[in-house]
Amino acid sequence: MPMLDELRLKTGQLVTEDWFDKLVDYLEQLGYGGIISLYGYVMKDLVPVEDMLINLGVPLRNFKEIHVGTAHIKEAGFINGKAILKDGDPITVEDIGSSAQSKIQTAVSGGLDDSADIETMKTTLTSIDTSTSNIKTNTDKLDITLSSHKQGIVDELNNVKAKLDQLANAFTYTFKPILMGYVIEEDKDDGVDIFPSDLVLQFAGRVRFKMSFHYNVYAYVKHRASGSTIDVISLLNGGDPIPFNAWHEFDFTGMDGDKVNLRISPSTRVTVFVYNIPNT
Repeated sequence: MPMLDELRLKTGQLVTEDWFDKLVDYLEQLGYGGIISLYGYVMKDLVPVEDMLINLGVPLRNFKEIHVGTAHIKEAGFINGKAILKDGDPITVEDIGSSAQSKIQTAVSGGLDDSADIETMKTTLTSIDTSTSNIKTNTDKLDITLSSHKQGIVDELNNVKAKLDQLANAFTYTFKPILMGYVIEEDKDDGVDIFPSDLVLQFAGRVRFKMSFHYNVYAYVKHRASGSTIDVISLLNGGDPIPFNAWHEFDFTGMDGDKVNLRISPSTRVTVFVYNIPNT
């Protein structure tokens, strides 16, 4: 991957094809070589620079869903502002299990004769079941929240990819000729537009006419500036006839939105290619 300093231009320095190759490599590395790929895949561990320093979301900017295999909570977990596994004072499944085990052993050792102990055991077991259900519910909510957060990250990365694609397309069209129209071995009449509809420049720069004829001809460019309603028709080649059976190229300066066409005199068979070459 090129260093960023390699892409810094000095005053008067020419912009070369090698410079653009390095720029494209740098942009590709930004999109594919980071921690998160353009397609939303996390390629490396996400590790904060310092323990207990960085937040994942803030109170008014929450991730919607989070999906994980195992969640380790160091201090406390909250759902809708309430601590997980809290009903009054904080409790743990281990505390409930120890209490239940003690009461079951007491009931068994007493032959289950004490109905009060039996009822207490039933109440405790019911409490265990309720707490277990609460754990499952809270876990499901956490799973949904993590899933939502992941989708949000994927959407953002897709937006970044779309912008990078637009940037790449802009570079492509800025430095390559664009074929506006052509005719190959067609008979054209004297003084009639060669193209049925005027050709419109997409980018400011040059119009290049590449042509060959079966007879010596005078070639005229019809030009209408963007926003104008007037066609200006003038000769190419300094007003001299263009020799037949040979390729000839002529450049013509234009702005985006300008319209051009070509005419010949006398009638003959023609081959013409017209390109829009953007400014570099």
